[in-house]
Amino acid sequence: MDSSPRAVMNDSNHNRPFKFEGMHFKRWKAKMLFYLSLMKVASVLTEPDPKNLPTENEPGRTHLSERWSQADFDCKNYILNGLADELYDYYAEMGSAADVWQALQKKYDTEEAGAKKYAVIKRMLITSKLPGRI
Repeated sequence: MDSSPRAVMNDSNHNRPFKFEGMHFKRWKAKMLFYLSLMKVASVLTEPDPKNLPTENEPGRTHLSERWSQADFDCKNYILNGLADELYDYYAEMGSAADVWQALQKKYDTEEAGAKKYAVIKRMLITSKLPGRI
């Protein structure tokens, strides 16, 4: 098997999720998390920047912070590249990958939950009006 950078790049592009356009967020989110894990940058979504943590080892903290900053940059841009252009323009202004991720979850997880509640209530109303129901 070819292990050249081009082969690695093709493998990672194969696992890239579809462009998120505002529908099917849960599916896109799961696929994006898998992709970010393959790219080894998903940790920045949950781990804070080491420069903000108290430590006595200043040179070690600087090195970790630089690595974290690069991973955050990569992660944010992987997420943004997985968005439709209209969404990209809006979310590109956010500071970190975690900010983008949390904003997407806040907007689209909530919208999907609301849509499901509406569908359940609508179905309940329809079935309660069927003949033969008490």
